[in-house]
Amino acid sequence: MWRFFIEPKSSTAAQGYAYFSLFVIIVSIFTFIAQTHSFFPRAGESAHIEDIRIAAEHKHNSRSKWKGLRRRPITVIEILALLPDIADSLIRVITSSNYEYEKVMEGLHFLKLLRVMRILRLMRQVPGLWILCYTLGASVVCGHVDISFHVDMSFYYAERHAQSDFSSIPKCLWWAVITMSTVGYGDMFPVTPWGYLVGSFTSVVGVLMVGLAVPVLVNNFVMYYSHTTSTAQRDKRQSASARRRRGGFNFSSLGTFGKKMSLAALAAG
Repeated sequence: MWRFFIEPKSSTAAQGYAYFSLFVIIVSIFTFIAQTHSFFPRAGESAHIEDIRIAAEHKHNSRSKWKGLRRRPITVIEILALLPDIADSLIRVITSSNYEYEKVMEGLHFLKLLRVMRILRLMRQVPGLWILCYTLGASVVCGHVDISFHVDMSFYYAERHAQSDFSSIPKCLWWAVITMSTVGYGDMFPVTPWGYLVGSFTSVVGVLMVGLAVPVLVNNFVMYYSHTTSTAQRDKRQSASARRRRGGFNFSSLGTFGKKMSLAALAAG
């Protein structure tokens, strides 16, 4: 059972479950972002909660692996990310006042930001993402994108009640990208103390990320270009060598002495 959940390539069923989990993770992250926009109706989240709960239950039943499992950061992240959803369901049953509900959930909603970290599970289930992540990580682009997502969601929770400009996470993402790229149109700006703090952090990190990313991107381009060129030249040499072997006698098989004798015979003839 442990291999079924942890090693997608252990069986066909495990691989199918891995792709199903991949779909659930993507839908979970999408619904988290989309529910803040007026275009999308707010729907329940019981489907992906139930899926993660079942997976966690089976993992926890593997007692021999539990000690190692509980030390894994992704397990802690999943448990913390589930707390707001569980509390949401319980508080809706306990209280009938919307004011009390909003007051209690205000502090727990911030933990929902951890849901984005579930994207790390995709690396284990899709090996092709390993190469992509290493490439982007070497270019500091991966960190830039990750910080942009976390900044815009932090800004949303800091400013959503203070002004209508930051009424959804997609709008905050626009602000985060513009601020981190040091453009700063000025069409959206914070008005709360927490918003000022997040905005200051975003501006400083944006300058650092742009300054660090450009030379690294150039170096990586040169490195990958050199690797591609050398690989093409090696393939060309191998093809030429194969054509020579097919077209005539292979002198390399004679050794040094054989080559000298053959050349001497040709010269005498």
